[in-house]
Amino acid sequence: MFEISNIERLVLLALDKGQAQMTEMRLVTVTGLDLKEVQDSLACLVKLGRARQVFHGSEPYHVSTTLSSQPIFPNWQELLGAFCAEVPPFEEGDTLATMYVSCGVVLLAAIVGGTRDEATISRATMLPIEFVMLVLGMAERQGVLSLDAAFDLQGTIRKRSHDFDEVEQSLDCLKEHLWEFCWTPGIEVALNNLRNGRQFGGAVDLWVNEEALERPLA
Repeated sequence: MFEISNIERLVLLALDKGQAQMTEMRLVTVTGLDLKEVQDSLACLVKLGRARQVFHGSEPYHVSTTLSSQPIFPNWQELLGAFCAEVPPFEEGDTLATMYVSCGVVLLAAIVGGTRDEATISRATMLPIEFVMLVLGMAERQGVLSLDAAFDLQGTIRKRSHDFDEVEQSLDCLKEHLWEFCWTPGIEVALNNLRNGRQFGGAVDLWVNEEALERPLA
């Protein structure tokens, strides 16, 4: 996992907010850094996939990048299924933990599939579309998919897609950010209600049914 430095983050912020072509010299002016700091930061950001160089006219400039809007792999649904088979997308007997894991599955599908389309992710995961919509909406409002952790997860999948331990670690970090930024008691209730006991692949929380059977009749 990576964490960019404060200087690199300043350069990235300038790229994100810049209205003009951000040449090295313009970045020096905007950030107040010296030329070597700007050059070193750009080299790191390009290596991490957070920025890219663009050639237009005689002087190159840099722009910030976003997460891929295309599937990382053509067979991304198979990769998603393989990951969930290796890393169970539920916690037996724990509705809250299973909902939390399911949020991670939605984020993983969005990144590996290069899509924010709720219907596509719902079909790939077999989680209710309303649940998918809420998770993606939370991530969008809080900028979760613009965080370092999201790019880290994308990079891990690209480089070590079948190292499921590495993928799980990166995904855990992104889930923690989602929960930290978005959790409220009301959100927890809404997520549980919208998931409605459904798990990845169409399975259901069987323990919910068992609990219902064990409750005494009124």
